[in-house]
Amino acid sequence: MAIPPVKPGCLSKLWRGLRAPGLAALLVLPAGAAGCDGPQYRQFDFWLGQWQVLRPDGRLAGYNHIQPIENGCVLHERYHTPTGYSGQSFTLFDAARSRWHQTWVDNQGGLLLLEGGLTEGKMVLEGESADGQQYHRISWSAGPDGRVRQHWQARSTGAKAPDWHTLFDGYYQRLPATPAPTPTPTSTPKVP
Repeated sequence: MAIPPVKPGCLSKLWRGLRAPGLAALLVLPAGAAGCDGPQYRQFDFWLGQWQVLRPDGRLAGYNHIQPIENGCVLHERYHTPTGYSGQSFTLFDAARSRWHQTWVDNQGGLLLLEGGLTEGKMVLEGESADGQQYHRISWSAGPDGRVRQHWQARSTGAKAPDWHTLFDGYYQRLPATPAPTPTPTSTPKVP
């Protein structure tokens, strides 16, 4: 069975269509196929880096490391707090649906699936909690000082009027680059 060439970004649509075991192994991008290099894939790059996450009053909330993986197609977030809470997300632009998608998981069994896109200069992702009780909206915006603001809001799914309340409002401040270790003088090894 011949598989036709696949345009980048169409993999998620094709993947959903493959149901039989082993068929996914047949899906191969043609040699020289471009990855996720269009401008839409770079819309959330302002979030990349190593950050200390601060509350509006300047108190430390935690640390976050966001790096590109899978040939720049996925943003991998690793977050942790001084109190032991931690979580990770995988965020990508789904070209088949022209939407951003984020899957968040944490060390307390939490799961949050969000979707959205760039709106008025902010990345805005929304979704319902796994238990269906709350609807979440999280926005990230780059500031002129290099910081990133994250505003996380939620409301009850049963609410007739959107009575949003803030779960978190804070800033990502870049951590200073870690300097390369300074070599220390060592003795010359003796050759037998």
